[in-house]
Amino acid sequence: MIFLTATKGCKDPIEQWDYIKVVNTTTKTIYASAGIRRYGMSSYPDTLLPADKPSLLIVRPNDYNNLATSIGWEVAIKDNDPDSLSIYVFDADTINKYSWEKIRPDNIV
Repeated sequence: MIFLTATKGCKDPIEQWDYIKVVNTTTKTIYASAGIRRYGMSSYPDTLLPADKPSLLIVRPNDYNNLATSIGWEVAIKDNDPDSLSIYVFDADTINKYSWEKIRPDNIV
């Protein structure tokens, strides 16, 4: 099971960061990415993967990691049309076994 929570954090006193905490309660490593156009990923309803492999956040088994944005998730989501956010989750075995050229057209998410 994978849980997502959104929080505000502070990297330093000058920069504010918003986080989406991705909690992986499975026994497998996963990768995650936010569907935000400005970060190179599509968002609902267009869930096609980009031509170039995006930066992916690793989340190890029974651990968590944070998807972070310095512009704020509310701003990032409003930039999408419609105002929505897709979170892409990939099995690490898939990322390690197949090339992005295979993952993308077969939409192995």
